[in-house]
Amino acid sequence: MGKVMSALARQALTSTSRASSEEEGEGFHGFTPLPHRGVTVTNTLINQLREEEHE
Repeated sequence: MGKVMSALARQALTSTSRASSEEEGEGFHGFTPLPHRGVTVTNTLINQLREEEHE
């Protein structure tokens, strides 16, 4: 079973079908990704937005 799990994990990690569907804006497992805006979303940014919302 370990060999099967390793093979499936390797296949999933090296597959390019996910990346190509995200670039086209297609859904992935029911999730449609937002377009890239060039900003990295960090926990600090999220907390900052939450604080601004409460002001």
